[in-house]
Amino acid sequence: MSIGTPVLLFDDGTGFTVNFPATTIADAPEGSLIAVAIFVDDSTNPISAVDSAGNTYEVASNLLSASPGPSVMAIAFCINSAFDLPAGGTITVSQSGGTGGVFAYSVSGANGGLDPSTPYASPVVNNPASATSAPVLTGTLANANTIVFGIWTWFTNDAGFTESSGFTDLFDATHQSNWGDFAYKITNATTAVTYAPTVSTAQQLQGMILAFQASDILYPQACL
Repeated sequence: MSIGTPVLLFDDGTGFTVNFPATTIADAPEGSLIAVAIFVDDSTNPISAVDSAGNTYEVASNLLSASPGPSVMAIAFCINSAFDLPAGGTITVSQSGGTGGVFAYSVSGANGGLDPSTPYASPVVNNPASATSAPVLTGTLANANTIVFGIWTWFTNDAGFTESSGFTDLFDATHQSNWGDFAYKITNATTAVTYAPTVSTAQQLQGMILAFQASDILYPQACL
């Protein structure tokens, strides 16, 4: 089953607080991957996500301790949604005390689970020193038909951002300046994938990659 282009479900770059509900503008069909990019400024409380269709989400996140700027970035994901989330539905991201931005996308065909080359506990990289590029994030994919998401955040708003080669932006310049980066790359080979964007202002940076594989079975195991 081929992997489709990510479809925007909602864009809330104006900020959220605990139990923030965002209304979807497109349908996320049963069996799709739902990926939610989250940027928040509270590093002391856990993040969770649910939706109005009854799907549940895992959360891959990382913390930074300095400021200003988002101190946490996360991707909440439901790999193989058990229930259709229609346009007009909601996704609720909860994090006590935090404010930030939340952005969600649906992807068809990427319901085969996390590619084992990038389990979400391991690909997080912090750069505590001041720099314009973080340590390179790379993984050699175990599966040929895969979508790779890259997410970055930084401490100083930075309009001088350059996307990593081969990745497609899911944010416009305003969101990149204010929040960070969320991008994707669809691959058709078991190859090394490198995610290494840069910024123009030296600062502390953090990044993470997650890869989701396709499945030959339409709905192999629902995300309940």
